[in-house]
Amino acid sequence: MKDKEKKWSIIANLTVIISLIFVIYELRLNHEALVEANLIGRMESSNHAYTGSSLMRQMVIDNAEVWNKACKGLPLTEEETLIRKMISITWYFNHGQMYEQAVHLKDERLIKSRISQPERIVPIFPAIKADWSDVKAEFISKGYAALVEPYEKAFRKLDNTNKSEENPLIK
Repeated sequence: MKDKEKKWSIIANLTVIISLIFVIYELRLNHEALVEANLIGRMESSNHAYTGSSLMRQMVIDNAEVWNKACKGLPLTEEETLIRKMISITWYFNHGQMYEQAVHLKDERLIKSRISQPERIVPIFPAIKADWSDVKAEFISKGYAALVEPYEKAFRKLDNTNKSEENPLIK
């Protein structure tokens, strides 16, 4: 009788061990699927960023004369103001979407890159400042608040640069 109980105990223990092996195998498969899904998400994010950037570049190319005037701070006609506004709004929308994708991917490096973009973009596209007041509240409401301070910091730096160019004593 004890031999039978011992055999059944061994069989039960082996069954538990085999079950644990299958659970570990399933967890490994799930982990691999998550890694693959994350990679696909990153590729989609890169594709969206490329598409948005391409649209922005094409808008600037198609309206280079107007955009150049806007970036130099020259007076714009009503039509030119509309063109500047569309380019700026497209930039802000694209940047917000890229930031949101980085947040959803939980990619800290990409998030930091998106947050630091204003310091690189504002000096070369200062015309976007003109439409910031129209976009700021929307950025906050959409959860892009982390982008607000970098833009405002870049705009302050731009204003200080412009002031020092106007007044040679401020340097």
